[in-house]
Amino acid sequence: MPSRSKTHTNAERVAEISLMDRAAKMAENLAIAARNGAKSIYRSLKAKGVDQNILDGLELEVDVDSDDESLISIPEEETHRSSSPDSGSTSELKRIFGDFTSALQSSMKRPASPSKELESNLAKKLKTSCRPEIDLDTSQVFDLTVAREVDMLEHAGIYAHLGLFTREAIDFIAFNANSLKTVRATVAVDGKAVMVRVIDADHKRIPKEHLLPHRDWHGASLNHVVWAEKIKKDGVWAKWLIAHYEWCSNIFTAQGSDFDFTPVLIVDILMRRRYFRQPFVFKPHMHKDLLNDIRQEYKAAHDKLDYVQKKLGIILDVHLAGSSHNLGALPSQSIPAHAAFQIPHQFPAYSAYQPFQSHQPFPPQPQYYPQPFFQPPTANSSSSRRPQQNRSQPNARGQKTGHCCFLCGANDHKIYACTATSKVDGSALVCTVSNGALVTVAGGPSTCALSAAEATTPPPPAPAGNRVKPDARRSPITGELLPPPLPVSHPSTNPEVLNRICTPYVADAFDALLEKFPVLKDEFPHLTLKLREGFPMGVFPELQETVIFPNNKSIDQHMDFVEEYFKEEVESGRMSGPYSKEELEGILGGPFQCSPIAIDEKEVEGSFKKKLRLCINLSKSSPACPSTNSYSDREDFPTNYDTAERVSELITSSPPGTQAMILDVSKFHRRTPICPSHKKWFTMQGKPGQFYLQHCCPFGAVGSESNSAHMPRFVLRIWDLHDIGPSSKWSDDISSLRWPISGSGSPSDPFIYGRDRARTVELTSSTGIPWHDDKGQEFGSSFIYVGMLWDIDARLVSLPEDKRKKFLFRADSFLAFVKNGGIVSEEWMMKLHGSLCHIAFVHRLGRSHLASLSSFISHFSRYPRNASLHPPPSVITDVKWWVGQLSIPNFSRSLAPYGELLDLGISVDASTDWGIGLVWGDRWDAWRLQPGWKGPWRDIGWLECLALELLVLHIEEEGLRGCRIRVQSDNQGIIGAYYKGRSRNVEVNYSIRRFMFILDSLHISLDVVYVKSADNPADLISRGDLGPGDRRMVSKFALPSELRPYVFHA
Repeated sequence: MPSRSKTHTNAERVAEISLMDRAAKMAENLAIAARNGAKSIYRSLKAKGVDQNILDGLELEVDVDSDDESLISIPEEETHRSSSPDSGSTSELKRIFGDFTSALQSSMKRPASPSKELESNLAKKLKTSCRPEIDLDTSQVFDLTVAREVDMLEHAGIYAHLGLFTREAIDFIAFNANSLKTVRATVAVDGKAVMVRVIDADHKRIPKEHLLPHRDWHGASLNHVVWAEKIKKDGVWAKWLIAHYEWCSNIFTAQGSDFDFTPVLIVDILMRRRYFRQPFVFKPHMHKDLLNDIRQEYKAAHDKLDYVQKKLGIILDVHLAGSSHNLGALPSQSIPAHAAFQIPHQFPAYSAYQPFQSHQPFPPQPQYYPQPFFQPPTANSSSSRRPQQNRSQPNARGQKTGHCCFLCGANDHKIYACTATSKVDGSALVCTVSNGALVTVAGGPSTCALSAAEATTPPPPAPAGNRVKPDARRSPITGELLPPPLPVSHPSTNPEVLNRICTPYVADAFDALLEKFPVLKDEFPHLTLKLREGFPMGVFPELQETVIFPNNKSIDQHMDFVEEYFKEEVESGRMSGPYSKEELEGILGGPFQCSPIAIDEKEVEGSFKKKLRLCINLSKSSPACPSTNSYSDREDFPTNYDTAERVSELITSSPPGTQAMILDVSKFHRRTPICPSHKKWFTMQGKPGQFYLQHCCPFGAVGSESNSAHMPRFVLRIWDLHDIGPSSKWSDDISSLRWPISGSGSPSDPFIYGRDRARTVELTSSTGIPWHDDKGQEFGSSFIYVGMLWDIDARLVSLPEDKRKKFLFRADSFLAFVKNGGIVSEEWMMKLHGSLCHIAFVHRLGRSHLASLSSFISHFSRYPRNASLHPPPSVITDVKWWVGQLSIPNFSRSLAPYGELLDLGISVDASTDWGIGLVWGDRWDAWRLQPGWKGPWRDIGWLECLALELLVLHIEEEGLRGCRIRVQSDNQGIIGAYYKGRSRNVEVNYSIRRFMFILDSLHISLDVVYVKSADNPADLISRGDLGPGDRRMVSKFALPSELRPYVFHA
């Protein structure tokens, strides 16, 4: 506003004052005093050195640089009269103070924000025609587009948390953008700072990123990557987010759907905040080291909510006392403005960065990406308690499911094998791969990121309790853990015991084979190093004091057995002891952690007998002392197993005369040496005060299975190179097939084989692999593997009789117990469910009788630990079915090949507004929905499953047998349910049960493939647009009675 002169020096101003009555003069004087006061405050702040941007933000309606205004002179008599009760009235006084209030409000009124004019101009420029309409059908959904209001947060340099990219937040902002609370921010426009108002990202209706469940986090991360590609001129941030989210997603997927996602979520948030403050190159080991820290701190935290609050700098609206693993129960929370920019102490400090050049190497890929990025957890996700399956194997449809490329979006290769020129949806690529490096498309400009070479030395990590975490020694080739060496000056009263490497494996023999077969050096680059120096067992901190967990009480009842066990282990060299606490500390050169042991009665495989087994609980922890296993990340110890499905495929495709042998590695885990620096974490106590030091991997350690599998896997690769096999491995069991090289198998022309078991074993005998003398079998046409009896000649698989009886007893005992009103524990249900899942490979129709058990087990999470519940009738009914099946002696499943794949042009579809359609070549059929068909469990998914069921009835009527039939469907959920043989939807499960029984009797397999709705020939039929009458299929079969109330033949 223009500078205002002193009150009595401007003629225009004097004339204005002369027209005022006494009340107006008094009000004006109050306004003048207010303006002068504002100027005084401004000058005082400026004198104290307050930043000019803050002063400009006050937006005062006065000229702060002008002199103070003089008050208007009011004659004394007027003043006296105005204060006299006789000279005025109450209404006059109200008017005077009303004028004063208006004047004061006017003086402090904010001017129009500069952003208003900017936004107005932008609005005019952005004014366009309505966006073109798209043609959607019921199977498609709208693409979620992040609102421009979120873009402004990024332009203003404000941290946009992940909650803004959830479906809930995107919808809320889209419909309420103009009414949302806003905050002030500065945006650089043409080199000038412009004040704007942006949405408040902490609105209570916008989900908080630290409270996101995994499913919402998964969807938000996808949206975040797409938004990052759009908001930045280059794709560097998007590439970093892809690698970052891929890593986080893989951690969760590898552990299983019951895995606590909270530590991973904390790492995700901290890393993204760190990148927001200063971009840096993605390095998996940085994420992994931080995750290890978070996991230990989180497990040790007595109050989980308080830990999350302190770790993320979050201010809780309401503090909830007590521990809880369910962070979804937290109340609404907000992140203060400063918290979004704080760097956690775990992150290294960098003093400089340089541009990320095109062709700069991307972080090494091996083993950090064991799962496809952004794969939602499924019922088949590997649990942390179950071994991981080999995900590079083809699935039931012959599709590779182990890798997903996030340059082009295809699911048949990894990112480093991508040769695509565009994304799968036809859009342009952001970057490509050249010589193992990410390259911007068309040689784009260099982009900003940290250079590892320019990074300063990171400060040491902050201590967690009394523990300090060292850096892990990792391979520069594969990223795998390597054995950390002991310091040269490490104190030990008995170095021979501490440094003992006890193993039958001969490292020199492995070296000789590596030289003979150089191709194996890439697969096993550090195997002989680990055999000589011991295998790493995790990433451990330095112990500050000895920790001794007391043994289970079962030890006292079986002390003779315990003493005999320790004696055998010490005599074999796999243990040393017994020692006193002080003696063991002297040998180790410091404190140690002793995990508790217990005695367990284990069932002998395939029988009702039980034997004693000594177990060490390496997962035992206390609030102050994390467990030994907690320092071992399963991602560092991957495991691969050849499943029954793979053996089935090998037998199905094998020629006549095929035979198999079985080998078993004796004391599988106890043959693998532990590196000396980690032995302090693997001690045991027998009698009180008597301690033993382990030199080999114990059963129950996270790393034991993976470490011990290296040597058998190496042996199998040697066999492969000698054309021996194919072979399969499950833990310590190995099966290997051989095919005849001549002969017809008749008595006069028997089969001739090129090798026997002795010759096969001799090839790798120099390695020292200890095959069990009593277990396994010679080559034969039948063999037992993964607990099943395989008959190669007959192409059958069944349960051994002793195992069938054991599982029958387990299921029958359950029924007898619940029949009398008994309640069952979660542990009992999981044991029964696990047994039935295993034998469902033989009893294929039993897969649909597992869904009720899975559903019942999920209910235990709603009750306190160790609670027991009454099983519902559905569980009892399904277990009765299993009892009936297991009561059949010698039941077997056929492994005979299904025959050729028939592509008969079959498509199925369903719609909720008309019915079900089927197209078979140039013929068709249709079924109409009955009024009131919709109900519990009866939805579009059920209709799509009915389409498959009605197709199977047609297949049966056509007389087809022993073949595979290609079928097109546009419902991926039902396709997945078909291949699993079950569904959580009760009605879908019943439908699968009915038509799978028919398929099994016909020995027919459906090859169901996905097709888009727009390309599905049955789509129009399902909507009532029927084909020519003369091309309608003639069907004589009657609808199942369960379907007649809901559909009829149209």
